[in-house]
Amino acid sequence: MGKIQEYIELARQFNSREFAVGKEPTDYSAVQAMLRDFNPYYNLWKTTNKWYELEDKWKNGDWNELNPNEVEEEFENSLKVVN
Repeated sequence: MGKIQEYIELARQFNSREFAVGKEPTDYSAVQAMLRDFNPYYNLWKTTNKWYELEDKWKNGDWNELNPNEVEEEFENSLKVVN
């Protein structure tokens, strides 16, 4: 996701420079579309990774150290992203 954000920023820079020299701005809408298309997959991967990290803590960690509100919140957030 970081690279796509970097490309969006570069597109903005290029367009501002084109404007400064009186040139018609180049259409970089495909970069924005790429971000929009990629975002659901990114969220799924990020959520899955976080779930695996927390799953070990939930299953094998000290029961008294678990925060039930945190567990519920993570579960609800993960469920939203996956659905």
